[in-house]
Amino acid sequence: MNEMGREKIDWKRIDLNLLIVFFHLYQTRSVSVAAEKCFVSQSAMSHSLSKLRTLCDDRLFERKNHQMVPTERASELYPTVEQILNLVQFNVLPAEQFLAKHYRGICKIGLTDYAEFIFAPTIYDAVVSQAPEAKISFINVNRHNYRSVSEQENLDILIGSIPDLDPQFRAQKLYTEKHVCIYDSALVKVDKLDTETFASLHIVWSAQKVISAVM
Repeated sequence: MNEMGREKIDWKRIDLNLLIVFFHLYQTRSVSVAAEKCFVSQSAMSHSLSKLRTLCDDRLFERKNHQMVPTERASELYPTVEQILNLVQFNVLPAEQFLAKHYRGICKIGLTDYAEFIFAPTIYDAVVSQAPEAKISFINVNRHNYRSVSEQENLDILIGSIPDLDPQFRAQKLYTEKHVCIYDSALVKVDKLDTETFASLHIVWSAQKVISAVM
């Protein structure tokens, strides 16, 4: 868009809800999921995207392999849009007090098989004790399908070992788990179990698992 075109735009007449539309489209990479988060129909979301494209003079999101992939311009705009929305939410609007004991929604938590074994009982007890009216839904995910499941199920959080994390997610390491290998010295004749020797032995195994909480 040229400079003359920009001068003709009256920002006072721009629907600021378009910033929320842009934010959810960028976060979810899906028109339908973004529509759910904005509580509007899919057609209304598509119409808002059309307005955004005209306003920004850019496609912003292009469909590739069933996903709405952001353009370079959209990636440039996202940090600014996120900052604006955070300023409104935390600096302009009055803070609402959240009381867990009054929450009656559903806590949707994605867990890998191993994470479910380790964390599910503790999470369930913690949620029930603090939010007795809430419902808890544990949904199975793995490192290959976590992104699609997160979008389809609208997960609040997911926990598991996911080495190649999609840029749209943010993660926090919960803990690092170390596995110790043991062997029968009567069967395995080694003086020192160094890396080279270990790699040559097919009957022993060791691994290190990093468990992360992904938002």
